[in-house]
Amino acid sequence: TDLSWLSNRRICLEARRDEHTHALIVWKLDDGTIEHAYEGTSFSISPDGNFITWLEASGGSNAKVMLDGVTLYPTESNAEYRIHPDLFAWTADGSRYAFVDEGSTPPKIVVISARAPRVARIVSVPGNDPVTRLVWSGDDLGFVQGKTAAAIGAIDGKIRPLREGTIGQPPAVNTAEDVWCP
Repeated sequence: TDLSWLSNRRICLEARRDEHTHALIVWKLDDGTIEHAYEGTSFSISPDGNFITWLEASGGSNAKVMLDGVTLYPTESNAEYRIHPDLFAWTADGSRYAFVDEGSTPPKIVVISARAPRVARIVSVPGNDPVTRLVWSGDDLGFVQGKTAAAIGAIDGKIRPLREGTIGQPPAVNTAEDVWCP
């Protein structure tokens, strides 16, 4: 059971319902009423406390990515997908959320626009190795796949490999064009 502040007027409580399902309840502190009650797994609150994402089912091929009660992914009812339940990242301002779809080869990184709830970008990453880390740096999304670190450009959505360093560690060469660090 976890109690968290969403803002100075809202709190939430996440509690385990059973082995595979959790509940998240959001209260308004002004009047003590329940604002929302959600059921699922892998709940994630945006850094600004304005948005909540989660997986609707217990993971695997049936899990759907939800944002404040709206199904955002998959976008097609017959799509082959498998959401990684522990691999996701919010931008610092809470405007975008990224996660990994491992249901196809190569895996896909999916970016959700939280403020205009929709899938903003789907990028197939090269190779068959699983993506093991996602981290935002400004508007670019960095990821680790196998022994490779790369970034997805915010403007063009293109993947560019990173040199001289890994995510979270300062690189030996620091130029805006070819390195990415949080």
